[in-house]
Amino acid sequence: MSNEILITVAPGETRAALLHGGVVQEVYIERPQNISLVGNIYMGKVSRLLPGLEAAFVDIGIERNGFLHLSDIVNQVSKRRNNENPKATDIRHALHEGQLIMVQVIKNPINDKGARLTTEISLVSRYFAYLPAGIGNKVSHRIRKRDERQRLQDSLALMLSKDERQGAVGSTQQRLVGSYIVRSAAEGIGLKYLQSDLSFLQHCWEAVQLEKVTIKKPGRVFEEMALQVRVMRDLVDDKTTRILVDCADVFDQLGKIMERYHQSISNLLVYYDGEKPLFQHYKVEEEVTKALQRRVNLDSGGSVVFDQTEAMTTVDVNTGGDIGHRDLEKAAFNTNMQASKVIARQIRLRNVGGIIVIDFIDMDDDSHRKKVLASLKKALLVDTVATFISEFTELGLVQVNRKRINKSLRELLSDNCPTCDGVGSIKSLSTISCEIWREISRAASAYNCRNIRIQASPEVTGYLATEERSVLTEIEKSINCTIQLRDDELYSREQFDIIPV
Repeated sequence: MSNEILITVAPGETRAALLHGGVVQEVYIERPQNISLVGNIYMGKVSRLLPGLEAAFVDIGIERNGFLHLSDIVNQVSKRRNNENPKATDIRHALHEGQLIMVQVIKNPINDKGARLTTEISLVSRYFAYLPAGIGNKVSHRIRKRDERQRLQDSLALMLSKDERQGAVGSTQQRLVGSYIVRSAAEGIGLKYLQSDLSFLQHCWEAVQLEKVTIKKPGRVFEEMALQVRVMRDLVDDKTTRILVDCADVFDQLGKIMERYHQSISNLLVYYDGEKPLFQHYKVEEEVTKALQRRVNLDSGGSVVFDQTEAMTTVDVNTGGDIGHRDLEKAAFNTNMQASKVIARQIRLRNVGGIIVIDFIDMDDDSHRKKVLASLKKALLVDTVATFISEFTELGLVQVNRKRINKSLRELLSDNCPTCDGVGSIKSLSTISCEIWREISRAASAYNCRNIRIQASPEVTGYLATEERSVLTEIEKSINCTIQLRDDELYSREQFDIIPV
């Protein structure tokens, strides 16, 4: 099945979606207040060393300091590659406070955590990645054909030697430092297009070097491309049939970039001018709304329930309508097989990261468990985010660890409920009424009063006046006070005041 990429621009946000066979798989949203920092390069100053954590806080000129772990420092990366023990070096031997270093963001700030940083800089274009501290050129392992791998290696060597002879970018010494990785998108691409892309990447690095020389304090020296350009760079592959854009300015921008650097895919760009909004026409809005809900219904009548917390995300599979089948094992297997595909798609659509624990319906047949696990792994193979999937545990759970780079869709589009503050539940009316009675008893003991006023939400006062009327009358007699009820529309259920009069 073919892929389509949708890009829509509106005041205050740019959105993109990846469709496979007409079904939404991934959604990307960028707003001025939460533009991704991943890929940005900064000159930073080490503000504090944390020997106990083998890390350092680095001031990169934004609101919160970034976090740099010892394992993300270039000399430590080299030791890991040479099978040496990276822990042999103390963070205090690798860095010192006040030191200026070039770092790159590999993980956005999330909640109260600063950006995750690395000194292993990489610049990425459509067909290549450049690592200034890397050693040796490589071809993506996703390109499996031996002849094609050899062709790309030879093409890269030819282009680099040609640049060296012509002095295309900077000095020969500067160009020879570092390494290149040929990305999977380069498979089948002609030398002309590869050369154009490589030149673009080299000019980007030259700009970084020039900015680095001029900067005098912690700040950005390279900004990652805008969402619409990143999407074109990272999502377009040999299965992509169209890139639909509904904004004339962005359409022209992408057209110029393609014409200059990516002519091989320029024919995919299409301007959308339909009557319905682009995301509405392709039912992306509908899928986003569903992705913000906990429950996803299955065709079999079962369901999948997602619960996101700060520590992890839990996924529970329920049988639902399949419970009536005589063969419970078969019903559980069929529901789990269907759920495995839905879970994989929802993980990508919701952009869930970190630890994910899946509770499939219990199955006794070991072959069924293996098939369900294989189905989940196959469905997640297309995920570009690094993902680890465990075997079934003794408790029948499957653990997934998906690299968390950006906020999830829910974190991006939602705020915690002001009433429950993200807990997901509020106190019952009977609980609130008991709290009110206890507070009235304390107020009656502390103050010499004839009347006590309860100021609360209409929902609570209505409950007290009806369901709790007998209790209210009994308390009035016991404390020898008249209790008055007063509504306040501005109060939430859990808010109330006891006022002695």
